[in-house]
Amino acid sequence: MYDKLIAAMYAGNTPEGRRYLGEALHVLEDYFAHSNFVELCLRKRGHPVLPWTTATDCKHGLPIVTGMFGGLDVIASIAEPLGEILFAAQKLEFKRTESGYRSDAEQVLLILFEEHHSDIPLGALKQYLQWRDDAAKDPLFGLYELGSWAASLPLTALKNAINAAFRGILSWLGDSIDEFQTLSGHNPNETAGLHPTHSQLAKDHDSHPFHELAAYLATHAVQEVGRSMYQYWQGDTERDPASVAKGFISHPNDDDWHDDIVAAWEAKDRDDSSAKIRLGSQLDDLAALQAQLEKDERDRVKVLGESFRNAPNTVSDIIGNAFYFG
Repeated sequence: MYDKLIAAMYAGNTPEGRRYLGEALHVLEDYFAHSNFVELCLRKRGHPVLPWTTATDCKHGLPIVTGMFGGLDVIASIAEPLGEILFAAQKLEFKRTESGYRSDAEQVLLILFEEHHSDIPLGALKQYLQWRDDAAKDPLFGLYELGSWAASLPLTALKNAINAAFRGILSWLGDSIDEFQTLSGHNPNETAGLHPTHSQLAKDHDSHPFHELAAYLATHAVQEVGRSMYQYWQGDTERDPASVAKGFISHPNDDDWHDDIVAAWEAKDRDDSSAKIRLGSQLDDLAALQAQLEKDERDRVKVLGESFRNAPNTVSDIIGNAFYFG
């Protein structure tokens, strides 16, 4: 992280400099999402949450730990985003393509291809987009799009139902791996010297009780480093962005910058935060949370199965509704 920020400082406010900054900020964000920093912040305020380590001979008794990364952790990390990519929902309403329109994916591709060593991918994409812009000006192109949309509408609705179930299954899979690791004997809260895994510490998913608090802490750190880098790029070199970022990589007991953020999270909705703190304090409660998530996904699959049994009627209804103008 430190080296990438130094590189960003020297590269300046350029595509290369911004890429270095983004790479560094990813590491900084992961410090809060994939360490026990949040848990130790809460323990500092008197909450007996699981520390994901055991007491040892160190300055504060309980050390900061980050997770080791194994095969199951790869699945936990990619399951949910993979579901969003592979099983994305498609919009049911018709919208004609206008000349000059660029989707989010197309804008990303244009940015990526700009930095590609070959001009061929960018040239091919631009040529396609120009052809589509020219075609979109013709009224017949709109009729073609409308016909294609109407013909695919029944299958699109059914596909969205299937995709929603698969996204939920992958999300549950990613969330449940950490509990599987802990309940199968890999419990660093009880076994001295046992390193927690990447998944056991992960707070990426919104089903984790400390997801929101980790996000607040990461947001504050990113804002401070981003503001410092912007000022540095503007010529104010008195504040070193790399040192600012490095200052956040510490034990909660050695600093107090996070105290107000944690207190605000507790006060925002005391009933809700208290429930989340309880969930983070007992393995049984975490396991019960995962069991409930599993039940929810099983129920969604069951509903999907019912819709399959009624598929002919469902498709007929969708077709009828699509062409009903009464």
